[in-house]
Amino acid sequence: MPPLELLDNFLQLLVAATGSLWSLWLFRKNKQTVFAFLCSGLMCWALGLVFWLLYAFLRGYSPLEPSPANFAWIGSLLCLTSIGQALAGPEEKRWYPPLAFLAPLITIIFAIAWFVEMEYASPWVNTFWCLAFLSLAWVSFRGFLYALQHKQRYRAIYHAIVLAMVFFNEMMLHISLFIWPEEYLRFNGYYLFDMLVTLTLGLMTPALLYVVTKEPQPASAV
Repeated sequence: MPPLELLDNFLQLLVAATGSLWSLWLFRKNKQTVFAFLCSGLMCWALGLVFWLLYAFLRGYSPLEPSPANFAWIGSLLCLTSIGQALAGPEEKRWYPPLAFLAPLITIIFAIAWFVEMEYASPWVNTFWCLAFLSLAWVSFRGFLYALQHKQRYRAIYHAIVLAMVFFNEMMLHISLFIWPEEYLRFNGYYLFDMLVTLTLGLMTPALLYVVTKEPQPASAV
């Protein structure tokens, strides 16, 4: 297992675990449901990385698909979707702007490409993974547009961070795998995009904290 790949994933594990513990502390302090969702989401992400790293360290290669890490990451995406739903009031949940459908549409395109190229992976796991990303993209982009329309600056920033994670993890990482296939010995675009995913994971907790403390919240977020 290339040292650079282990370092990249260990750094992401550290960031996700730190964000999860910080979110847990904020939940215990403020009793806001959204922090419980974020704690669960980041912890699921971290647990997926723990399995992946232990497997890679002990076996010398990454886990075969599907693995428990896949299910942990799917759980993380569902928790992040729950945050978007909790932040949305009744009016927003009944709002279906045509532009918001662009995010899941783009996600579907990449999902189809993933199905075609990843023939060895489980079609069921791929389906759940794609549905989780699709729902997260829809809820986040709709929330982003709604926040912009109602001048909710901090909500818009939070949703933009989540959308950036979707963009780098679901789209750019996949593109980089076709450009630099199995090229993990030296720093390239794959590592750059994965580090940007790590950055978005680290920014989620402070961004959500600003949303909760600076802007009024619907009852579902409390």
